[in-house]
Amino acid sequence: MSDKTRTAACYVRVSTDDQTEFSPDAQLKDIKKYAKNHDIFILPEHIYREEGISGRLASKRTKFQELIAAAKSKPKPFDVVLVHAYDRFARNVKESRIYKELLRQDLGIELISITEEFGTGKNAFLLEGIKDVLNEYYSLNLRDEVLKGMKEKASRGEVLSIAAFGYKVENGNYVVVEDEAQYIRMIFSEFLNGETYFSLARKMNALGVHTHRGCKFENRTIQYILTNPVYKGYIRFTIGGRERLQFETPESSIVAKGNFEPIISEKMWNDAQIEFEKRKERHRLKSRPRSEYRDWMSGLIKCPVCGKTMHISKDYMVCGGYIKGKCLNRNSAPTEYLRSSLLCQLENDSSDSAKINILRTSSAKTKSELSIDRLIKAQKALLIKQQRAKQAYLSGIDTIEEYKKNKEEISIELKGLEKEISKLERAVEKEHSIDEELLFKKEIAKTVSILKSPDQSMDKKIAAIHRIVDHCIYDKNRDHLSVFYYL
Repeated sequence: MSDKTRTAACYVRVSTDDQTEFSPDAQLKDIKKYAKNHDIFILPEHIYREEGISGRLASKRTKFQELIAAAKSKPKPFDVVLVHAYDRFARNVKESRIYKELLRQDLGIELISITEEFGTGKNAFLLEGIKDVLNEYYSLNLRDEVLKGMKEKASRGEVLSIAAFGYKVENGNYVVVEDEAQYIRMIFSEFLNGETYFSLARKMNALGVHTHRGCKFENRTIQYILTNPVYKGYIRFTIGGRERLQFETPESSIVAKGNFEPIISEKMWNDAQIEFEKRKERHRLKSRPRSEYRDWMSGLIKCPVCGKTMHISKDYMVCGGYIKGKCLNRNSAPTEYLRSSLLCQLENDSSDSAKINILRTSSAKTKSELSIDRLIKAQKALLIKQQRAKQAYLSGIDTIEEYKKNKEEISIELKGLEKEISKLERAVEKEHSIDEELLFKKEIAKTVSILKSPDQSMDKKIAAIHRIVDHCIYDKNRDHLSVFYYL
């Protein structure tokens, strides 16, 4: 190597295996030929190769980042960076300019595309800039074309991704793996019988079962299985992909019936979605996990004044707010007295003539009830708007005339919403089926028999009562217990 010989690093990249004409080996061969003809020595330790990586984002290209890190080291490790074409270096206009300027201006390292010669001066700057724009346009257009093809395949129910647990891919289609499928059936069946995500995950791990990635099962793994439509024989393709496990199907997703064998029935999958929504609404933020309950009444009975849960303290149940000094009402009663009172109330509510308090989840609500929810939300937004209009007047932003006008318009809208809500509430009374309520009362009777049975485990009793009861309110002053059910 003569004194005039420049040292170089080289960077080669392909996005997919289809780009055989620009394979890493083909690129490297051309780069070495160019280096030999131009008296450039390529340092073996500074050859950076990336395969199957898009040039859109530098942050996702580890070898590219290694190249840039090496270029920043002192003393300068090489004089030139050689690439087959500038689209190998970057397909993002912004990042292309940033890293080109970093190398050329900040670090004094030349960047050369061996297949593109734009000369020097302002014309070279213009032509290279145009090429960067075209490279990014090509990348965006290619992404759109690929996405279009994936959408079409998804709409036909064709396989687009790696196989979910319970399946493998053969000849471009999902095939049931029976050794795994038996666990999927078990998860759905036991979930519908009241098992928690935690207990199901623990059971899978105790059996020594692992996911396709070799990981142990967690609560979220169970949740993802329960909400994945692949198990009823459907393909789900989410446009734009996802960064984490999704337990709901976004509106942008395509869900289509696949050409493969389902592991569970569509009815079982739909029943699981209803149960999933019930549990999501029932177990709100900061609620205590059921796995920590020692009694089937734990977490159920609330104080009528502060709304806090009544805790079991020795032989008594006492308002949690009172215990912490946040509630002045010492709402308490003997635990066994409340237990017998609750069992008695459940038995009474299971009779055909009893009128019961039912709180419906969104999945069990009628169209009228869902419409009422939307109108109430709009009503709250108008009340906030009304408060802001008043504040704007008091702050001197609006005149009295503007405030009066805004107040009048909002009042008209509020009256319209109130009228519509009243109309829908009357419709709700007609929509609820008597047969549906009778079936639910049979569920209450079934729960009572489980709670009274000495043969049932505490876990089964906890699962049974929490499957139908949202909460109870005990008023010590009136010695009255009210039960609120979830349908």
